[in-house]
Amino acid sequence: MIEWREEFSFGIEKIDNQHKEFLKRLNGFLSSLKEGKGKEEIEKVFEFLKEYVIFHFEEEETFMKNMDFPDFEKHKKTHQDFKENINKLKEDLDKEGASLSFVLKVSKELTQWYINHIGKMDKKYALAFKGKS
Repeated sequence: MIEWREEFSFGIEKIDNQHKEFLKRLNGFLSSLKEGKGKEEIEKVFEFLKEYVIFHFEEEETFMKNMDFPDFEKHKKTHQDFKENINKLKEDLDKEGASLSFVLKVSKELTQWYINHIGKMDKKYALAFKGKS
């Protein structure tokens, strides 16, 4: 389980709440794995992600664009890569089903995304935003 820490905070309530929701869903999924219910929960994870990557990334990118964030294109590219990765994983799920190795792969991908993207890349954007506000 990953705990929310203030260092993840942007200081933009809307974005912080979206990150907290992602973390809540991720932790719920990780908890289901411990209970041996990961295969049953995987569809819910993809349903959430389908919506999340659209509205959350659009909101983040709008904030970045409006503040002339210097790494905007690079950051946007990581969002696009994540969307493509999620789409590929969903295709794999639809074709092959939810094997244990697949469920573990998804949990690893989402955990790494949270730690590396939200915890590190988004932090640069948050610091830039706080410096301009």
